[in-house]
Amino acid sequence: MPEMVKVRKKDFEEMEKGLEEMKKEIESWKATLETLKDEEVMEQIRRSEEEIKEGKGESWRKVKKDL
Repeated sequence: MPEMVKVRKKDFEEMEKGLEEMKKEIESWKATLETLKDEEVMEQIRRSEEEIKEGKGESWRKVKKDL
C-alpha cells in the first residue's frame, strides 16, 4: 500500500531537476543507439574517418574561417 511522505519543497525541486537531467541523458543515449543501428550512417562515418586518415578534407578552422 502506498505511503505518503512529506518532502521539503527545495528537496522536491532538486529531485525534479535530477529527473529532468536523467531524461535528457536517456534521450541522448537513444539517439546514439539509433545512429549506431543505422548501417548507412555508420558506413558514412567509417568512410569519413578513412578520408581524414588519408589527409582528405579540410580542417574545421579553415571551413569556419571560409564561412
